[in-house]
Amino acid sequence: MSKYKVSAGSIIIKTDSEAERVGRYLESQFPSGKFTPQDVVDVAKSRSSPIHDYFEWENERAANLYRVRQARRLIREISVVVEDHDIRAFHSVYVKAVDRNSYVNTEECLNTQDLWIQVLQTALREVKGWSERYRMYRELDPVRNAIKTLESEIANEHERRIKQSRDKKVTPSRKKGSRKDRNTQDRV
Repeated sequence: MSKYKVSAGSIIIKTDSEAERVGRYLESQFPSGKFTPQDVVDVAKSRSSPIHDYFEWENERAANLYRVRQARRLIREISVVVEDHDIRAFHSVYVKAVDRNSYVNTEECLNTQDLWIQVLQTALREVKGWSERYRMYRELDPVRNAIKTLESEIANEHERRIKQSRDKKVTPSRKKGSRKDRNTQDRV
């Protein structure tokens, strides 16, 4: 029998003990080790099923959640061509002005420092998740090493941009020695 643990980036299962419980249940329901997502839904239908609560059973709400999921997929499947490369047209990022995640076009992300850093951090999370999923394959070690290097470079770039942003926030020039200038310097 396998030992189960939560996957990196998991949204539904939060702990290793939860992953263990669900994994063992699926093993018990499908001893051959072969099953489909529909098979899992079928065994989850019973209120007594230990995985029942992982699903939305109120059909109207489930239908709306599914349509939102379709909208996300629709948005993710649109690309734009930039310098002969197809790239994602929109990115899901946190937008301070509206205090929530929103899809923002790639050009706006590229031109807005905090949005671009979020795009890079999301991309890095995704490749790190991939790296974690395939960590047992030693042939991929060079790729994992490149990911670690990239992670460091992104962190350094983020720090550089933060410093650059702080440096741009310079107070308006005043006559040296003026009372207002001394008060400003004291507060900094």
